[in-house]
Amino acid sequence: MAERSLHRTVTRQQAIDILLTSEKDISKLDFKGQRVLMRADFNVPLSGNRIADDTRIRATVPTIQLLLEKGAILILCSHLGRPDPGKQTWEEMKAKASLAPVAAALKDILGEAFVGLAEDCIGDAVAAQIGTLKPGQVLLLENTRFHKGDTKNDDAFAEALAKSTGAQVFIMDAFGVSHRNQASVTGITKFVPRSYPGPLVRKEVLCLANSIDVPKRPFVVVLGGAKVVDKLHIISILIDKADKLIIGGKMAFTFLAAKGVPVGDTEIEESHRVEEALQMERKAAAEHKELYLPIDQVVATELEPGAETKIVWTMDFGSGKPIIANGFHGGDIGPASQQLFADALADAGTIFWNGPLGKFEVPEFSKGTYAMAKAIAAATKRGATTIIGGGDSVSAVKAAGCSHEDFTHISTGGGASLELIEGNKMPGLRALTLGVS
Repeated sequence: MAERSLHRTVTRQQAIDILLTSEKDISKLDFKGQRVLMRADFNVPLSGNRIADDTRIRATVPTIQLLLEKGAILILCSHLGRPDPGKQTWEEMKAKASLAPVAAALKDILGEAFVGLAEDCIGDAVAAQIGTLKPGQVLLLENTRFHKGDTKNDDAFAEALAKSTGAQVFIMDAFGVSHRNQASVTGITKFVPRSYPGPLVRKEVLCLANSIDVPKRPFVVVLGGAKVVDKLHIISILIDKADKLIIGGKMAFTFLAAKGVPVGDTEIEESHRVEEALQMERKAAAEHKELYLPIDQVVATELEPGAETKIVWTMDFGSGKPIIANGFHGGDIGPASQQLFADALADAGTIFWNGPLGKFEVPEFSKGTYAMAKAIAAATKRGATTIIGGGDSVSAVKAAGCSHEDFTHISTGGGASLELIEGNKMPGLRALTLGVS
């Protein structure tokens, strides 16, 4: 098959326009008897060999059922975790990153339609197993990242994936990796005759784009997580779009340091990031946007289970009140910050949240993140549009006792949702815009 270039520039709006075309809507197409290779995102968190959160699996089920109803011979592929084929043996990778737990979950959901898990994702044995499939049956391939060619977007691996599966159609329904230029995401489209976005990808892109570009006001953005370097640029973009920004998590300490607030032994990213954070604060002030930072913190000498904690102030350090002293680390926002942030959400028309506000996986530092989840859920009941931007935020929402029904939309992609908001060229979407076939 002639190779198609993946370097054509496609803006976010152009990608959205393509996704909206009826020619790319698989609900209007016929796949009876055709081999359909679907890239899913089954990169789920595991606790041992048990799936800790099956959100991404269940989000994909409607697409699977649609294709089965249309008589497709369905082959699913995905990655899980970060196996290293350059350093790990096949047995070591399978022990830590096999899709076997996902296969078990799919069997429970799909019943007899689900055939099982292949031993690999490429090769003659895989091709032979696929050759026995009938319309209305599903086979899950083993972890694509067991081969280094996947993350390297190697054409040889992409071609082997297409050849082994005999795919006549490729469906990209893994929004969580749509910002990755990888063989099972983009490279595969060069070796399969027809490629389409799946319903989940369409839903994710359109929901996020509409909510961010045409939000109900006031528009409040809540950003947490650890790495400020990953989010400084998007903060700059969101200052232009949002009415209020709430900054929490580890990245908040970079902003606090920029204001001269002592942060104890809390790790701060490179010193130049502090200056960039200060520039973001100045930009927000110049544009008359409200930027909220934690005013108190839950601190401890170690951020581990069972840690002895105390609450100190961060934004009133000139008054003689306790601050984060040397030897202490900030692990969560305190009760005063929880109330401050909840008040900031009180009149919100649209809320976008990405990243926890503390080290929520440790019980002693979970209350702030859980309080945010419940405050956003309450905003949904008031009629606000609420978007949970994937990643750890999804796990936090579940741990807080909230359900999917408590929010307008829970995204399956953390990094992908941020990349889309930034307006970056999403390779996984761009590959689908190379022509309607």
